[in-house]
Amino acid sequence: MARTEILKDDHWQIRFVRHGDRWAHTVGVVLGDRLLPLLASIESSQDELWPPSPPLKDLHLHDANGTTTAMLVGMAGNSHWSVTVQLAQGDPAVNFDIACRIKDELPDADDARKQVSPLSSSYRTMVCPTSESNQAAALMLDDLSIRISSDPVAGNEDTPAAIITTGDNSLQIAALPDAAALPRTVRWNYCVRRSDIKRSTTLQ
Repeated sequence: MARTEILKDDHWQIRFVRHGDRWAHTVGVVLGDRLLPLLASIESSQDELWPPSPPLKDLHLHDANGTTTAMLVGMAGNSHWSVTVQLAQGDPAVNFDIACRIKDELPDADDARKQVSPLSSSYRTMVCPTSESNQAAALMLDDLSIRISSDPVAGNEDTPAAIITTGDNSLQIAALPDAAALPRTVRWNYCVRRSDIKRSTTLQ
């Protein structure tokens, strides 16, 4: 049985599962006593230099101030990734913060499966996502809206928010790296937030 670690609260369950040399993850929403998986990270082979999602080899769960944070690191080629995943206190949201230290020039987007950028977080989705803008997309369920959005990195507002693109049951959050000298660190973040859909009732 594959090794599994879980980060959860009353709203979410993020399940990390060891596949080969790395940790894949799923994001599921808690609905009473049911768990509904929504997002599953798209992984790659171990020899891919610019994988569709961060190639995360090590995982540590850290508890502080009543909040558990998942901290992950990994590498591919000469590049090093780090990711933190945190459940927001008092808010039905999950925050992802990613950094990649790159030492080699990035390939052109056309050479990386026509992605917006070769640095990204990519997912399969349970339902077809709807694009709201370049920085936001949504998954619509019966009485629930799941919104995925990206903002400029805190403390570095000159760094643009990641670009979010959608496909048939897929979603990609892609960083927009600048042209600074190598080596350099590229950061991006995104938030997954749930909200109830209030439906109006008509009196007969």
